[in-house]
Amino acid sequence: MALQRLIFALCCLVLAACESSPPREVVPAAQPETKASNADKVGEYLITAAADVWTEYDCGGSKYLPVAYLEDQQLTPQRMAAGSQFVHHFVYVLCPANPDHSITGTLFRKIYLKGKLVHSGRQSFNLRPGRWGVNAIIEVPKHSKPGTYTLQTEFIGRAPTKRIVLIKNSEFEVLDERRGSRAPIL
Repeated sequence: MALQRLIFALCCLVLAACESSPPREVVPAAQPETKASNADKVGEYLITAAADVWTEYDCGGSKYLPVAYLEDQQLTPQRMAAGSQFVHHFVYVLCPANPDHSITGTLFRKIYLKGKLVHSGRQSFNLRPGRWGVNAIIEVPKHSKPGTYTLQTEFIGRAPTKRIVLIKNSEFEVLDERRGSRAPIL
């Protein structure tokens, strides 16, 4: 009996404490992430859900799944001095045969000057269902020659039924620091 009174008294204290201090509003420490807030971050971010991309590209009507595209690629800034950095941004779309499958492969970033390969970097990469944005920071070596360069983004992967190859090119210009302007094109 004494135990029941003790439990009753503790319950009353807890209820009284709850009534005397109203619940506090919890304010998030950071703003929720949006497409705009992710556009300048390094890494990947979802732009469009897989179901919406499936409808947009009519993937259900395709006989040759998976469907994958490099939709866009941008370099910011497009003109820079040797030793500076630029943002490499690209957007890809994937409609896999199975909605929760990704495609594993290799992402290559190749840089050419006058058609000659001057740099090649590679990394493991997974294409995920939906539309995704990817950002990376690329540093232009200090010893780079002035001129117009081509950045080629290439993904090579394997799906169960076919090989996936995606390629997109963009140009950027390394300025002649001595002149403070564009280098003459030879």
